[in-house]
Amino acid sequence: MSLAIAALNATGITNIHQAEATSISYPNFAKTLEQICTYSSFHVGRPQ
Repeated sequence: MSLAIAALNATGITNIHQAEATSISYPNFAKTLEQICTYSSFHVGRPQ
């Protein structure tokens, strides 16, 4: 999960294999990450 957060700042395409493993420790991780990214893009903006 921490590498998924780190990938938000990466350039290019990031592939995360076996992401379904998060369902054990944080079942709503993907939804929460999507909400954070959506909120961030509307309220903070992305660096250019």
